[in-house]
Order: sequence, then C-alpha cells, then structure tokens
Amino acid sequence: MYSKFSDLTLVFDGGRELYTFQAITSIRIPNLPKAERLIKKKKERKGAGGNVQLTIEVLENSVSYETMQQVLDWAYTGKINFLKLNVADIMRIIVASEVVGTPALAQLCEIHLKSELGTHNIFPFLKHADEMHLDDLKVFAIEFSVANWSVVMTNKEGLNIIGIDLFQELTLAMQRGGDVPAYVPPDMPPNTVVDDFRRIYEDMPFHDALATFEGENVPKVPFHRAILAACSDKLSAKMFSLKEPSSKSKLPSVRFENVSPDAFYGFLQLLYYGESNMDAIAACTLLEHFVVPYGLVVIRDKCEEIISGPLSTTTVLPILRITYLKLNDGRTNITDTLRHRCLSYAVKHYSDIDIEPLRTFGMPELTFDLLSMFHERCMQNKIRGIDPPPNSSDAALDLPIDDASGASSSSAAAAAKRKVRNPKHSKKVLRFSVAVDEE
Repeated sequence: MYSKFSDLTLVFDGGRELYTFQAITSIRIPNLPKAERLIKKKKERKGAGGNVQLTIEVLENSVSYETMQQVLDWAYTGKINFLKLNVADIMRIIVASEVVGTPALAQLCEIHLKSELGTHNIFPFLKHADEMHLDDLKVFAIEFSVANWSVVMTNKEGLNIIGIDLFQELTLAMQRGGDVPAYVPPDMPPNTVVDDFRRIYEDMPFHDALATFEGENVPKVPFHRAILAACSDKLSAKMFSLKEPSSKSKLPSVRFENVSPDAFYGFLQLLYYGESNMDAIAACTLLEHFVVPYGLVVIRDKCEEIISGPLSTTTVLPILRITYLKLNDGRTNITDTLRHRCLSYAVKHYSDIDIEPLRTFGMPELTFDLLSMFHERCMQNKIRGIDPPPNSSDAALDLPIDDASGASSSSAAAAAKRKVRNPKHSKKVLRFSVAVDEE
C-alpha cells in the first residue's frame, strides 16, 4: 500500500518485494544496508529532493520474505505478536536478527521461547534449534529434556520428530547427569522504539515532503509521508494526492489551512513519539482544523489532555470556545467538565482577561453562559452591582428615581436626558453599587 512512499525495496526469491523506509531502518536496523549475510546485490538511484532510493536483492536461504516482515513489524512497533507464531517462526526471527544486527530482537525472542518451553513443545524446539544452529537454545532444550527424562523418553511421536542423532545426544547428556537449575527469565531488553522515533523526528532523516504555512519567511516543516499516511484513511488520501514536483531536486509540499507551524510541530511530536511541548492554544488550533477533520483518534485524545491542563488568562477563552464547537458533541469531558472549569476560571479572573475575542467568536450561547455564571456568583456573594468610576462618563448615565415611589417616570427620564447634557443638575440617582448585605 505504501510502496509509493518507500525508498528501500527488498527483493526476494521469485521476485517478491518488501517495501520499507530508510527513515525508520536507519535508526531501528542501522546495519541493514551493509548486512553481508543478507545482500546479494545492491542498487542506488536518486529520488526526489536528492534522497537515495535503495534496492537490495536478498541472498537465497538467508532470510525469508515472511521472516523479514516480522523483523520490520518489530522495527515499526517494538513488538512481536508471538501468538501468531510457532517455535520455528520465532527461531527464524532470531536467525534474521543475527543477520541484520538487531540483538535486542533476538533476546526478546529467546526469552519468550525459553519461558514457554514445556513437554508440549520440547521436540520441535530441540529439532529446530539444532537445524538452525542456535546452540544456546539447543543446550537449553537438552537440559530441559534431562530434567524431565521420564516424560520425554516415553513420548514415541516426539522421539520420531527429533530423529536418532538428537536422541543419542540426549542419552549421552542423561548419562553425564548433573543438576539442572530452574530457569529464571532475565529482564526483557529495553524497548527503545519511542526513543528511536524521537530521534527520527528530531533528525528527520530521508524526509520526503514539506508542510508550508501562511505568511512570509515562515520556515517549511519536513515530515515523512508514510508515517502520516498510517494515521487515518483521510490523511492517507491526502498524502497520496500530493503531486510530485517536476524537478528531482524538490520535494512535494502541502499546506494545511489554518494550522500554524507550532501546531503542526506539536502534531508531529505526538505522532512520532507520543509527547509534545506545544501549548494549549496550538492544541486548540490542531483539534479544530486538523485532528478532528482528518479523524486522528489517538492524537485527539492527547490534544484534549493538553487543553484540559492548567488554565491561564490567555488560554481560557480559546479553550472555552473549543468546548462549544459542534465537533465536540457527545464528548462530555469537553462539553461539560472542561467547559465548566473554563467558565468558572473566566469569572474568577474576569478583570485580568482580554474579552475582545468574544466579539469574533459568534457564539451567543458561550456569552450568555459566561454572563449567567457571573450573575450567579454575584447573587451567591450578595453583590448587587458595581459603581462606575467617579467622574467617569458612565457615572453621568445613571438614571434618576422618583423620591416617593422609587419608580422612574417619563418626566424623570426626560430629566435624565437633561442631566446628561447638564451634569451639574443635582437630584438623587439610581446607581449600581457594591453592597454586601451583612447577615
């Protein structure tokens, strides 16, 4: 599927081809291009942007197509799905690991095999270890057989599997005797896949595309199309739609509208190694204009974690706006919990917040909810209102009230207009005042 983005092709017997990516193999399997026990012939040609396209013809009987698939899956994920593999499959991965130079993968497989060894699989284990010249595993299997001699020697089908030569080796080992210590599995080798993909992000080796942004002198951001294409069907379609430039010296480019460089860098960090130092405003931009439109489920969860962190007077309104967008319908962690936090914070720090962005939001419900909570807090704190500053123009707009009834009349309203024109006119006026009732 991703052969279009591949810059490393492995060719096996019969012409079968495996497509992979030097950006990943250069970090995860660095010895692959120089593995003498693997390579029959190697060919290089120039690709887009000056990148080298590499084709390796694999030696017969070195590593099979299926086994190399498993090695590459480990390079991409740091894992092996042992449930789908038998003893022989796993041992072939060990052999391949020795060929291409991935000792951590070999150790992972060896620990699994030794931990799962039992009377149910001792015979194929011993046979394949002998055939593949995996001496450490063979010795381990012989010691296991000696320790479980009565069961092993009564299994005629199993003895037929290993043949006469291995049977004789078992007999000699039994005659030598000696105690066999119980197997204590060592610690698993560290899984470095996250750190390795962090290196891929930081170094961007063999990048094959550029993201561009609005504005002058804004630097382009390099990335790997295959890694982005693996995120979702929509983003995959976007990557496949990029046109190759006419000049081999240039790379294809793409502009993601309304996405800033900081937001795109944050996305790449989350994608490549699962962490990001982007701020909440960039995360809001990413959610609205990139993550949700392209259906990036895991990245969305991580962006929501970022905007659900500590609030500030500069981030609270952009985050609050996100909670009212239709794209968050049904996500109560955003539309209920985070929205309430933002409203509460905005009311508490109201005088420190720049409310000018509310003009551009076009969200009457948000504005009403903000005023409603402000009103509720005033009621809770028994605050009737707030006086305008003395001698301000607002103070002159306070309405007069009738001394007898406390209700304003048409004549009082007319007098109020005259007062605006003539502030010296003196009469009792109605003004908002901070008045906390004493219990």
